[in-house]
Amino acid sequence: MTIAIWRRFGSLDFAEALGFLDRVDFAAMSNLLSGVALEVAVSVWRRGKHAAGDSSASQRSVRAAEQKAWQQGASLDRGAFPELTWTSGRCGKGIDELQETLRSRKVTAAGEHIVRAAYARLLNGKHQPILDLWRKREFVVQPLLAGAGLSAVRHALQQVRGYTGPSAEGDEEGWGLAFDLLTLTPFSDSPGSVDWSPDYIFWSRQRLAEARAPAMTAAAAQILNRPALSVDLDLVGVG
Repeated sequence: MTIAIWRRFGSLDFAEALGFLDRVDFAAMSNLLSGVALEVAVSVWRRGKHAAGDSSASQRSVRAAEQKAWQQGASLDRGAFPELTWTSGRCGKGIDELQETLRSRKVTAAGEHIVRAAYARLLNGKHQPILDLWRKREFVVQPLLAGAGLSAVRHALQQVRGYTGPSAEGDEEGWGLAFDLLTLTPFSDSPGSVDWSPDYIFWSRQRLAEARAPAMTAAAAQILNRPALSVDLDLVGVG
């Protein structure tokens, strides 16, 4: 469950702040999902850091809410720091720390309300509730305990909302969590790496092909729709 919640937020700052879960009984999980995890995420945001990553559409949506919440509390004149408009995140740790300091000074109660609601949706949204994974956790770990491979773990996760299609994000989350469970937990002795898994390679190549398909189709259509070239042949002396 720890890894699943880390992955759901996708931020190293959040993972470090939350740490490992000591208990996963119903009371502990209910408290975590309705209170503790949200408070941890808010505390990260209040320090001027992003509690959400940017690897999925859901995370990017929350990240945008975090940014919006800081902007609502813009009590500083950004014009006094023109370099932040283009150097932030590019020029080393000092600039990043300055940016975080400025953000933390823009924290307001209204902004906190915005991010708290966004974090709650990320954890408990109807289409991807973490609690559904908790309910089916024993079923999910059975392939790991049996020594099955990535494909079997992935198949088990397909029974959990938020970790399967038809959305590409759910499919990717399913593969990502399956790989992490297989390589990062004591349930399995798999040495990794993801490149060693034929199942994952097949899936990733298929996704890449699907992503390229529209561009390839457009290029083919452009070629087929080109007007025919007229060629004048000089037949003098032929025959």
